[in-house]
Amino acid sequence: MAEAGVAGVAEAQLRNPAKNLARVQLLQARPPLVVEVNEASSRFGRMTVWPAVKRPLFVAFLLGCTVSLMTARLLTLRILVSAMVYWSAVPLIEIAALAVVCRRDRHETPFPHLIDAFFKGFTPWLLWLVGVSAIGSFLAPAAEAADWTVSMMWLLGGGALALAWSLVIDFYFFRSVLRRNRPLAVRDLAMHRCISWPLTLALIGAPTIWSTMTGRLW
Repeated sequence: MAEAGVAGVAEAQLRNPAKNLARVQLLQARPPLVVEVNEASSRFGRMTVWPAVKRPLFVAFLLGCTVSLMTARLLTLRILVSAMVYWSAVPLIEIAALAVVCRRDRHETPFPHLIDAFFKGFTPWLLWLVGVSAIGSFLAPAAEAADWTVSMMWLLGGGALALAWSLVIDFYFFRSVLRRNRPLAVRDLAMHRCISWPLTLALIGAPTIWSTMTGRLW
């Protein structure tokens, strides 16, 4: 009886060759489809990660270049890489503070895109770092009075200008990207600064504090 059933199925398959051919084609088409889906998902993963790292990575790179030019008056790979690794904590602190402030907005906008939009506000500080790098490369503030004057004008005046400019840009980030009203934008901006700035200042003072402590111990 089982043999009769098998024979009946075989006969039915022989009677409908077009239907069988369609089934075979469908089965053959499945693996490429799965591969395409996997490739698309991997591309999507790379696309979502890259916006989160490209601008912070550039900030860390420029910080490393500035340290190298200020200490050796030229770009050296050893100083650049070590300084870049150390000062990469600055963008990481900014990202952590942004995650705290925008914890409710990540459901509506992907957090990597929020990071990318927020780090556009680093343009004033990047221009300030370029000026600091130029001072370290071409001027001698310790030896020339005019160079010292120019250096202090840029460090203090340019730093104050970069600070004010970045506050304006970040305020409009909270207004336009996160759609905050004015009071909430001011609140979130102040919260972000209260989180990030103390940690950044501690990072800047850490080498001096550490050398002082070790000097007292030894």
